[in-house]
Amino acid sequence: MKNMKASTFHTVLQNTVLGAIGMLLFTVLVFLLTNWFKPGTSVMSALAVYAFWQIYLSMFA
Repeated sequence: MKNMKASTFHTVLQNTVLGAIGMLLFTVLVFLLTNWFKPGTSVMSALAVYAFWQIYLSMFA
């Protein structure tokens, strides 16, 4: 923190929190989707939602 500007620190902190939310979303979706679909389909679907989440964040962050 001593060598980092406050604005850079806040940007890194925001990206960390949003990335953690994205990974939580991915994990929960895989868990929930395996109740209805085969595991491979569940992982690919959750990965697609995670990719859209990251694209959405990159557009508005």
